[in-house]
Amino acid sequence: MPITRHFFPPQNFVLTKMTGPVDELILRRQLRAWNAEAARFSALKELVDCREMECAGCRTVHEVVEVGTLERGQPWATNGHLVIVVSQPVVYGMARAYLAGVEGVRKDVHVTYSMDEALTLLDVSRDLLDSLSAQVVDPSVH
Repeated sequence: MPITRHFFPPQNFVLTKMTGPVDELILRRQLRAWNAEAARFSALKELVDCREMECAGCRTVHEVVEVGTLERGQPWATNGHLVIVVSQPVVYGMARAYLAGVEGVRKDVHVTYSMDEALTLLDVSRDLLDSLSAQVVDPSVH
């Protein structure tokens, strides 16, 4: 599965990992599912790790921006924090397009090439991330 999401309620934190080929259709399907799954939460801190993602079939920046607009009106996104970590310029560009779609929805949004910077921006320690990651036994279950 190209997108896995792990929610840690006590920390109001979500770790999303994107691997392999991902396009805006996959993003759209995942975000609709996530909207339903996370409806009872608000102002989440979300770290999206795209360092192993390939931008596959991303047709236009406009379509990626449009996917981002699916966050509008969702309590989990409103006043939330989002940091996307990337390793490739093309993914960086698509992440910036996505952030244009969530503009005005989330309190704070960033794209970075550095996991350390992402953790600092979210005020999440490396120890906490490592501890939470260790709790994830089978990513396909969460």
